[in-house]
Amino acid sequence: MKKKDIGSRFNLKPSRRYNQAVNILRELSQAEGFNNACAAFNEVVSEERLNKYLADHGGSSIRMGHKCFYHLNGEKHCPDTWSQSDYSKCILLAPIHDHLDELVKDRKTVSMLAQPYMITFQELKDTIEFCEKYGFEMEINAAQSWHFPGTTLLVEYKRVGDNE
Repeated sequence: MKKKDIGSRFNLKPSRRYNQAVNILRELSQAEGFNNACAAFNEVVSEERLNKYLADHGGSSIRMGHKCFYHLNGEKHCPDTWSQSDYSKCILLAPIHDHLDELVKDRKTVSMLAQPYMITFQELKDTIEFCEKYGFEMEINAAQSWHFPGTTLLVEYKRVGDNE
């Protein structure tokens, strides 16, 4: 892209600062590699996306520690006592569960959030079956993930019929 064309693909009226930021990221990519340029972009975008997601969805926080789909069913504790330190061993775990979080509102889990880098056909089929079996529904969104934005998807699981 020519220097005069900076921003023409994503911003029709780029400011001077915008052009500076684009040039700095280009220089970083050339000097230290594409992955470092992406990491720098994510340093800025990740926290802002998370905060926007919380504001848009009325959530008060993202649960740290053991995250469990049983919480989405309203249960306080995971019945799989072996999984208390490792949610990947929980007996109720969706096939798509990379970077799993819980959205909490009024101290209640209102949705489970996964942020995978990709989803295979089989994972999608298995996840649909999982949702149908346990009374969940899911939405997949590329614009709201905060774990390495632009590289991951956000998969949100809710109870069927639950409102935001």
